[in-house]
Formats: sequence, structure tokens, C-alpha cells
Amino acid sequence: MFVAGYGSGTRKCILTMRPSGPSILFNPEFIDPSSRQKPTTHSRRSRATRTSVRWFLVPAVQDYCDWCYSPIDTVDRQRSEDAGTDEESAWACVTCIESGRIFEPPESWEGDPVDWPVKDIADQVDLAKENVGLVVGDVRRTTDLRPEVAVDAYRSAVRIAWRGSTTPSVRAASNPEALVETADYLKEQVVEEEGWSPWPVCPIHEIGGVQPRVRDGAAVWWCSLGDHLLAEVGKLGI
Repeated sequence: MFVAGYGSGTRKCILTMRPSGPSILFNPEFIDPSSRQKPTTHSRRSRATRTSVRWFLVPAVQDYCDWCYSPIDTVDRQRSEDAGTDEESAWACVTCIESGRIFEPPESWEGDPVDWPVKDIADQVDLAKENVGLVVGDVRRTTDLRPEVAVDAYRSAVRIAWRGSTTPSVRAASNPEALVETADYLKEQVVEEEGWSPWPVCPIHEIGGVQPRVRDGAAVWWCSLGDHLLAEVGKLGI
């Protein structure tokens, strides 16, 4: 194996060889990272056979933080993936993640700092927690469900976990759009848990078709069949 600084400069690569004929052992050597050698084909002749060897680059596991250069382990790498830095081939230790250093690109990043994709969304998470409380209130007043719902940040998006099932769920930064996204996501979970029975149900039309919408600057439950307001999100069943 050969270690090479090939690529963006923040992720190492290993140069390996796979013989197309009989196996041959090669002694490891280091090559100049600045050479950026492209894959090429070499040959080695033995007494009995000629073996063609293909050289190619594959990603290696980085073992240091791109911000403070301290060693990282599998826990750090998992936290980096959760934060989304791995999408830019950058890896952070837990200390740099928790201190917020990852919201600014590392020195090795070659792009425009404005385009760095990892954002501080703490305010969005706080807003999502408030919005989840409003929608869960609607659920509890109109069903027998008593769900436990958690909210956190994942890859610069708000993630809502319904009974442990998680997915990036809210991307809007403010209400009423963020509240509508929250209501729409939790509505899907309620419908699935209720055996695909519609929720909410319009008492006038006694059927589904109620969706969260933005109307007149507010997040509301809107009956699409009758084209009328059912209730504001957070006030269903009151």
C-alpha cells in the first residue's frame, strides 16, 4: 500500500495494486503527495509469467481532526457524519463539533467560506421543539396516541424522531412554514400508527383530506374537500 495526498487535501488516499495474474508481493514505499499521480498500468516479468498490475486510488480512513489536528476515533467520525462535515471530506473531533468550530470551514477547505454547508441551526431546533409541542397537543386532544417525540440537528437540518424513527424533517427557518412542515411530518406518523386511518378528520365532511397549510400568514389545518379552515395548528380540538 502507498499513502498519497490525492484529492481535496483533507482526505487521504491509499494507492493499492491488484495483479491481473498470479499474486505478487510489493514492499510499501511512500510517494510524493504533490505528484497527484493518476492510475496507470505497469508490468513485471518473472521467469514463468508476465503480470499486468493496475494501480488505483481508494479512500483511506482519516485519523485526525481537520480543525485542531488532534486524533479522532470512530465516535468522532460518526459525529462528523451526523453533522454533515463528511460530505466535504472534512472530519472533526467531538470537541470541535461541540464548540461550534465546524460551522466555519477548516483551513484545508478549498471552497468559498460562504458556501460552507454546515450551519448552526440551534435556533431552528428550538423552534422545532416548540412546534412539535403544538402538533403533539393536537394529536393528544383528537386521538388516543401519546407519542414521545424528540428533536435534534442532523446534517444542518432539523430531525424529528417519532418513537425512535428519525429523518431530516424540517428545513424552513421560521414560522409559519416551519410549523406546517412539522405538522405535515407528524401527520404522516399518526396516519401510519392509526392503521392508515385519516387524521385529522373534518367533522363537517367526516372524511380525511385535511392538510396543514399556510393561510393568511398562519399555519392551519385546512379541509381540501370543502376548501375551508378547520383550526389553527396547535388548536385542533379546542
